[in-house]
Parts: sequence; structure tokens; C-alpha cells
Amino acid sequence: MSARLAPLVTIHVQTQAHATFTEKSLHALLCDQFRSNTSYVASLESDNVKIFNSKTWNLVQTIPGKASLFHFLNKNDAIVGVDTVIKVWSIRHQLFMKTMYTTIDCGEASYFREGTLIIHVDSQIDALNTSTGVLYTKELEHSIEHVCIRNQQLITAHANNFLYVWTLSLEPIRTIKTPLQVVSYISPWFEDKLLLTDSRNTTVIIFDCNTETVCQEIDREIALTRQFGDKFVVKENLGPISVWTRDLESVNIVAIPSNASFYFYNPFSVLGKQLLYVPMHEVGHSILVYDLDTLEMVQEVKTNSLQVFT
Repeated sequence: MSARLAPLVTIHVQTQAHATFTEKSLHALLCDQFRSNTSYVASLESDNVKIFNSKTWNLVQTIPGKASLFHFLNKNDAIVGVDTVIKVWSIRHQLFMKTMYTTIDCGEASYFREGTLIIHVDSQIDALNTSTGVLYTKELEHSIEHVCIRNQQLITAHANNFLYVWTLSLEPIRTIKTPLQVVSYISPWFEDKLLLTDSRNTTVIIFDCNTETVCQEIDREIALTRQFGDKFVVKENLGPISVWTRDLESVNIVAIPSNASFYFYNPFSVLGKQLLYVPMHEVGHSILVYDLDTLEMVQEVKTNSLQVFT
């Protein structure tokens, strides 16, 4: 249908033909449609979190207060954590809508995927369902090196050669033996496989959990990965950021020096075909925007970012 607001101004709205609108309800509908096409970038800073429009890089809003954890839940909401308190921030209403709690400080290692927030330290792990607010907590037998979530299952890596598979409520499912001495990093890979790394031997393998076999192997040490399309952006420990194909071939390298440890931080994110990077050799820095096809810097966003999220 169409709604005429003024002479020569016609707005077409995708809705049922019998729907009628007041000026207020039409304005709300149009705002919702605009928001559904808007994506955001968050910059976690020393005393607040700034939300930017990802296309224009205009500052949309500022979430006040220091935060040690941040993740987008969806296009309209995000979680912000400090100490053991997790709050849901509504971008639309610009206020906190819900409060949840963990037993582990938000400043420890965290991982968010499929609506579940994982926080872990030593052998203690929290799994928070951000939809229901229900917290599951467990003391595991071994100290946790890294975690990932794949197909609604949690996988934990420890200082041994085993992977442990759990439900998102921390009920055990199975144990998987790997050929690595220590699994120090774990990430979902293509075709339902996992990328595993052993930092002690600088070995990276692509591992099939179903058959418990190694599909590919390369001598590298990885600190962080992000997928985009049919490639991965990879941060090598004490090395460059590069773009890898599924064959573990490096096709491009970002020429930015950095020797920082990335385990507790989120120094880069991928947005479409752009890499957003915060150099960690300085405290508080601009967000550098790179084209992932050419890996040339196309923009510098002036802010005091510590971590960046999409």
C-alpha cells in the first residue's frame, strides 16, 4: 500500500493492503524498516562504549560507564558486562533493559555465539543463556585453554590432547582425542570441521571431529581467526594479520606491526569485505578500516578504541 503524507510525497510500505496507519504508527514502522537495514560497529573504550553506523561511521550513541565485555546480540540489542554483571542494552531505546549475572568476572576470557556467552578462568566455566538469563556454571577437571561453539554444542580445549564436547547447559556429550600435545586454540572451520593449534609446537591442523582425523596441517601459530565468505582473516601470534583460503594458503597480509597477545582481546572484526583493526601496541587508538580484497587501508576512524565489535 502507499501512504500520502504531503503533496508529491508517496512512501511505499511493504505490509498488508488492509492495514491503516496513524502518523505516529507509520513513523514507527518506517523507523523499524530503516533500522533493519542498518548495521553497527561498537568501540569499547576506557570509560564507555561508542556505537557507530557502519556505513557512515557517524556516532549513533554512547553507552556510559566502563565495560570489560561487549557483544552484539542482534541488530537492536547488545550485552555489556562489568565485574559479574551483564546488562542488555537496547540500541533502539538507548537504555538498559535487562540485568543478568555470572560467577566469573567479565574481564576474564569470553566467547559469544548462538546466544550463549561463555566466560572461563582456570578450570571454572560459566555459560549464560542471554535469551532466558539462565546461568550454568561448572568446575572442570582440567584448566581451559580455549573454547568455541558449533552446531549448538560447546567444545572446550585444555592443556592436553583432548577436546571435550558439551551441551550449552554444560552437560557432557563426548570426548575427542586429537594428535596435538596441547590444544591452545580452537575455531570452527569450513564443512563442519575445526581449526586447532598447538602453540608449543607451532602446529595448525584442520580436524574432522566425526572421523577424528587430520585433514590438513601447517607449521604456523595462530592467535585469532574471523571468517568472511570463503576465506578467513587470521592473526598469527607475534606475526601479521593475513587472509587465508580454505587450503591454509595465505593470500594477503596486512602490513601492520604488532606483537601483542590477543587472547583476551578483540582487536579486529570483519564487516562484509572490510577488516576493522585496532592496533594493540598503543592504548586507545583509531579504528583502521581495510579492504579485504586489497588489504589496503581505506579509512581511519578517530576514536580511542581498545576493542572493536561488529
